[in-house]
Amino acid sequence: MPWMVFLLGLLLLGGTTFSAQAGKEGQSRFPTITGPCDFVFPDAHGAHPDHRIEWWYYTGNLRTPQGRPFGFQLTFFRSRMHAPGTVTTHGEQRSTWRTAQLHPAHFAISDLESETFHYEKRTVRAAVNLAGVSRQGDDVLVHQGGWSTVIGPDQHAIQAATVDLGLDLRLIPKKPVAIQGNGGYSRKGSRPESASCYYSFTRLAADGTVRVGDQTFPVTGEAWMDHEYASNLLEEGLVGWDWFSVQLDDGWDLMAFRLRPDEQRARLGQGGWAGGGLIDPQGRVTPLEPEDLRFTPGRTWTSPRSKATYPLWWEIAVPKVELSLTISPRMLAQELVSEPGSGGVTYWEGAVEVRGARSGEAVSGHGYAELTGYAGPVPLGPGSAE
Repeated sequence: MPWMVFLLGLLLLGGTTFSAQAGKEGQSRFPTITGPCDFVFPDAHGAHPDHRIEWWYYTGNLRTPQGRPFGFQLTFFRSRMHAPGTVTTHGEQRSTWRTAQLHPAHFAISDLESETFHYEKRTVRAAVNLAGVSRQGDDVLVHQGGWSTVIGPDQHAIQAATVDLGLDLRLIPKKPVAIQGNGGYSRKGSRPESASCYYSFTRLAADGTVRVGDQTFPVTGEAWMDHEYASNLLEEGLVGWDWFSVQLDDGWDLMAFRLRPDEQRARLGQGGWAGGGLIDPQGRVTPLEPEDLRFTPGRTWTSPRSKATYPLWWEIAVPKVELSLTISPRMLAQELVSEPGSGGVTYWEGAVEVRGARSGEAVSGHGYAELTGYAGPVPLGPGSAE
């Protein structure tokens, strides 16, 4: 989400069941990722439909001309329900409603001045053009109902609306696309196939409007976009992840995540993973390995809705580049709650403030954080069923 990330987009699995039998008894397996992804743009912006999961993830910090602040999240997920070539119990019956793909989407606005949080989650099947991904010349369209992103050579245009919320932004990249990991190959565990293909636009200038209720506000600001896809992303024994995107005022950006093992594995020093990328003002990426990052959670907040306790204050350090940051929430209640029995995942995703030092010089900035697994383990991994 968030991953990522960080593994944000994996939240879509809350509405999807994957068969543990996929890949057995002659059925086709999901493709694995074990090396560089060889992105070719604009093709890479499109869907990779044979992989289990994929997401296009937008977050950002906005403000009106008068300085009223907002945060936003708009995420499009794609989830394949069974491996390519798998013969399902439905046989080969053809219908315009039949599809192997589900398309969840999440939309949230943080009204930071009034300290109110608004969100909507929804899932549709990729049938009769209710949702999908298509190429239109050099543009890639990702849509779900009336929510959409159009990724073009020079800008991204994102739109979403509900009865109570609206978002309409033009996003201009201020840096080249950031290829995460090793040529896009982003490790998420000890096994080579525990990985995603991952790239980001870490610095997008935003301009457009936000609507809350019957009020529409002109806004500008900065946004971040992640695109990832994978089939075998998380290993057994993981309960959740913490992911951070940071945009510093000196032009540097940071993506950092950690995957958390369950208590038994943590006591034994087993499981877990971490990684990220440091992006300089010109857009050059320095990949970060688990040993490069230090995460120290601090004060917590307990949600009155889910009763989950989240560490919302953090210290993140990258000693090899003399970077140390303090992360704090711009608002406490930025939690997307799934009701019991819905099959969804409850998680915290919100705007954050950043202060710290790089090479002895004070830095500050803003970003977004995603924290999952605190309202209960996230049911992910090969063969998982929600």
